[in-house]
Amino acid sequence: MKRKFLIISASFFMSAASVWLVLAAFDKEGNMNTLGYVAGAVFWLGLIGGIIGYILCFRKAYPKPNVWKFFSNKPAKAVDGILVLSAAVTIYGACRVETNELIVLMEIFLLLLSIYFHFLLNGKVFTEILQEDKKGREKE
Repeated sequence: MKRKFLIISASFFMSAASVWLVLAAFDKEGNMNTLGYVAGAVFWLGLIGGIIGYILCFRKAYPKPNVWKFFSNKPAKAVDGILVLSAAVTIYGACRVETNELIVLMEIFLLLLSIYFHFLLNGKVFTEILQEDKKGREKE
């Protein structure tokens, strides 16, 4: 279960990290080059791959998703804190007329990543992984 969860997490990370490809996706005239299309493909493949992987791997054990949960465990508390902070910073940055493009990309990257991991780390699958680890440590 852990391995599948890590592969799905990597897929979502790949989707969020595709934002960084935007830096080199346009030429001096503002036309999108091949890297722009690659960035779009990586984003959608990571997102769709993560969602489909999650559904296929865990739908039998967890047919119904949790309702909205926040701050349900230590890793989720960290990610949810980043989610709230990055959402606020992204909204603030969107309201400003001039913002450095590196800062904008960092805001978008952190917001996407924290949204993806909010759902992963507050979900039933991760909760069960934590319980399995706790039981394994208690046996030792």
